[in-house]
Amino acid sequence: IVIIGGIERPNLEKLELDEGGRWFLEQVSSGNHEGDDKLLKVIIAYFEMRGLNVCPAQDYLGGQTGRTGPQTKHDHIAHQQDIDRAIEVASVTGSQDIGQSVVVGRRLVLTIEGPEGTDGMLQRLRDLSPEFLGTPEERRGVLVKLPKPQQDRRVDIPAIGGRTVELAAAACLAGIVFEAGGTLFDNFDSVVALAEEKGLFLLGLDRQN
Repeated sequence: IVIIGGIERPNLEKLELDEGGRWFLEQVSSGNHEGDDKLLKVIIAYFEMRGLNVCPAQDYLGGQTGRTGPQTKHDHIAHQQDIDRAIEVASVTGSQDIGQSVVVGRRLVLTIEGPEGTDGMLQRLRDLSPEFLGTPEERRGVLVKLPKPQQDRRVDIPAIGGRTVELAAAACLAGIVFEAGGTLFDNFDSVVALAEEKGLFLLGLDRQN
């Protein structure tokens, strides 16, 4: 089995559950599976108990997991302090199973990902005072989206698509940082082209060695 895409959280009280559903409900009702990472591990366990292997989507999408280094002509060096700060924060929030994405501008944490996902998080930037944000002429702030340190990489590795680039550009961010080989793109070359067009840097990190 390959699991790909977002997973919605249904209202379990309104579902008619079979034996497997009741087992799952017992697991998540124990209070030990609050975050996405822990919930997904329960899902993996459910399939494995039935003799099914859960395989990483990235094993079948080799050309869509990103490349190391700068991918557009737009400079990321001027934003290195924000990048370093965002990586540091993402490591902490990820280790707590909170989220994969962080936005930092001028070394201030502007927003972190919650249940709404990365795109919802980027939309929340519109509620910030303009003093914290960049402008189309002077972009500021970086989105860093990385796998959680402890997550099972067979499921829910970070995904970036055109919508993410559009929202980052609309928020006047300077660029996006991802883990090369540890991120799924709906179409990597198209995402790179869109980031170029929108004036964003796109930087792939080598963090797997």
